[in-house]
Amino acid sequence: MRKWPAYKQERKSFNALFAAIRRALERYKDHRIKYGSFCILTHPTVNAIYVMSPLYTMPRKQASRRIRHLLRNREAYAQASINKPSLGQQGSSANDEHRHRVAKILVLCLFVIIWLVC
Repeated sequence: MRKWPAYKQERKSFNALFAAIRRALERYKDHRIKYGSFCILTHPTVNAIYVMSPLYTMPRKQASRRIRHLLRNREAYAQASINKPSLGQQGSSANDEHRHRVAKILVLCLFVIIWLVC
């Protein structure tokens, strides 16, 4: 197809259209990430992580309701975790557990960055 004369004549307009599609997809992806549509989870049995989203398994209207529900749960969890005693008041095993969680979160963030770039 790239050898066709018609394609060669319209190559600039095709490239402009493809760039517009790429920009639209990038905006869509950014919006979904900011909105919290996707969540990265660790697999319960295998040493792996995966992306979970209600958008994968249900219609968009139901998925939007489910996402709002998940966001409310995250906010409630964040408020509850603020009221917990700090790590300095707990034992060293709590510090180790906290470090393990932080390392897991960093790995998940790294995975998200790699996933978004690809």
